[in-house]
Amino acid sequence: MFAQRSKAVSDLIPTEVCTQTILSVRDKGRGTISTLSTKSITVLNALFLMAYLMSAAVQYNDPDALPWIILYLTAAAMCVAQYRKNLPRWLPLLLLFISLVWIGWLLPNVVGQVTLGELVESISMRTEQIEEAREIGGLLLVTIWSAMLVQWRNR
Repeated sequence: MFAQRSKAVSDLIPTEVCTQTILSVRDKGRGTISTLSTKSITVLNALFLMAYLMSAAVQYNDPDALPWIILYLTAAAMCVAQYRKNLPRWLPLLLLFISLVWIGWLLPNVVGQVTLGELVESISMRTEQIEEAREIGGLLLVTIWSAMLVQWRNR
């Protein structure tokens, strides 16, 4: 029955018209996806910029605040450069490398030592492992967006 319907449709509409219609829909779809992706990157970039600035601002009471402030402000600068369309190719790669190495350095102290419940039940630092697990969360923010911008630039 399906074959009969397909045959009937192909008898009504010439093959050339079907092919041209499909190709024009595909071309329009690519343009829309490309535009949407650019808009999405811009919105996400703004959200990550705000997250990095807020993260840098709350480091004032951290005993090791300086490296974190530098990391977050550098990540914020990366977002600004991306917005201005003059992001150097090396900056997201550098931040990606630094954050992955830093995560690798902190991870052995956290794995099996901290539960998700312990991370969210109190804002205060109860143990060094909880603090390091939260720091890994901040590093993941830098890792994720740096990797996205590297991928975006290489597309």
